[in-house]
Amino acid sequence: MVQMIQSTINWLNRKTGVWPLELRLLLACLRCWQKKQHAELEAFTGMQIHWETVLSLSMRHRVFPLIHQVLGRQSSLAVPDRVMEQLNAARRDNVFRMMALTAELGRIVDLLQKASIPVVALKGPVLSHLLYGDAALRPAKDLDLLIAPDDLEKANQVMLQTGYRLKKATNGLSISQMKRYFFNTAHHLEYQATDKAVVIELHWRFHEHCYFDYNGSPFDRPRCQATSIGSTSVCHPESVDNLLYLAFHGFVHGWFRLRWLMDFALQLRSTRSDAWERIVINAKQGDLFHLLLPGILLAHCLLDIPLPASVECLLPTTGRRRTLKGILKPSLLLINGPETWGAGRARMGKGFVIKKLNSFAFHRHFISQMRYILNHFLPKPVDWDTLALPESLFFLYYFLRPALWCRRRLKPKTGNKHFPAIK
Repeated sequence: MVQMIQSTINWLNRKTGVWPLELRLLLACLRCWQKKQHAELEAFTGMQIHWETVLSLSMRHRVFPLIHQVLGRQSSLAVPDRVMEQLNAARRDNVFRMMALTAELGRIVDLLQKASIPVVALKGPVLSHLLYGDAALRPAKDLDLLIAPDDLEKANQVMLQTGYRLKKATNGLSISQMKRYFFNTAHHLEYQATDKAVVIELHWRFHEHCYFDYNGSPFDRPRCQATSIGSTSVCHPESVDNLLYLAFHGFVHGWFRLRWLMDFALQLRSTRSDAWERIVINAKQGDLFHLLLPGILLAHCLLDIPLPASVECLLPTTGRRRTLKGILKPSLLLINGPETWGAGRARMGKGFVIKKLNSFAFHRHFISQMRYILNHFLPKPVDWDTLALPESLFFLYYFLRPALWCRRRLKPKTGNKHFPAIK
């Protein structure tokens, strides 16, 4: 087993060793930030670095606050002033945005708790505080809150009374219609504040292709710890369940952004050695066991996170080296690929195929795989947004979905206003 893991690590190192110079520099900066020293950057002295590409990659992977901090403190590389100015401007904008999100998180959680709605904060400012020590070091564009499905209607009333409105695909649908027709093919409701640029997602499960019941395992109803946000106590998954959630989230998105891998790596680094028995038990109960080792190997090879002493127990059978490489290959392609391959709803093309194959790989069992395939043919809220039909004609979505899907894929995609591409 040790040879099998070492062989995969050697393969990863060969693959990433030929990545573009600028992406390798970005990874070196992230490793330097973790280690609080910059000696590794000396290896890039005298190289022909295209700094505009470094700038673009730092935005594309949402790690620009960390890159700005590292490049501003090192003395080995001559970084152009214009690059540092743009990084500083992006960092400054992010500071104000994260302050606003943090304040709004405390306010909304307090209102939901007063309405007797248990809520768990996923990622966002709480994760930034716990893993980075500063909310401004981890950009976020929205707030993700997990609630029980039975609390959805009550939570919706709280959100509407607070000054939020349902965004886009669900705007105009009643909660009863949403639960009746689209509940099993969606996983969250998205709300936009009417007077501020804040988006909140209320989740009743973690992903549209995650079929676990909310009460079905420790992963789906995580044991929670509390963190104070202002005067409000905000619950979040404790370290073991958070590690599993970050592994799941990164895997289903193909580790497309290095920010997600950085989150997982920092949580992995802080995991105590005596917690691994419980991690393995919870992962098996939540059918997430096969996601752990790929994330750990990526964190080890790209971000220099030490392998846990119990890493061998994460590879339960022999003869899985090729399967492991097959799981990792799409992630390597997505990390090194263009923004359009993974951002939002990827358009048709190579990136789209890679993401779909990666999502399919999450489902190991035949029934789960068939549900994943069938899910693509069932109506979704975005179908209603594309073509709003009266409730009496909702059955037509089963026949119209292929045409509506093609229309959305061919529609030009707008940029992310929170993280615009740097010119």
